[in-house]
Amino acid sequence: AFYAAYTAYIMLGTSAPGLPALQTPPEVLQQVFDLSLNFFYVNIFLNDIGLTLVPSTPDHPVYEALFNFINAWSLMFVPLVLTD
Repeated sequence: AFYAAYTAYIMLGTSAPGLPALQTPPEVLQQVFDLSLNFFYVNIFLNDIGLTLVPSTPDHPVYEALFNFINAWSLMFVPLVLTD
């Protein structure tokens, strides 16, 4: 119950710093989508070897590194979640 209330406060509340999740600007959502295409630089590698499945969009290297780091960090907790 506490976790649900905390998540609702952070994601949907207007008293927390920043915009609520439902009011995210379209530019930010497009940037997150573009970063998702370049996840772990797989799409960039495939484009370099000639397999263009999805066009690679240029993003700021720091944004890509932070996005990949956060995703890798969250994937480290998958075994912990699956054991409970």
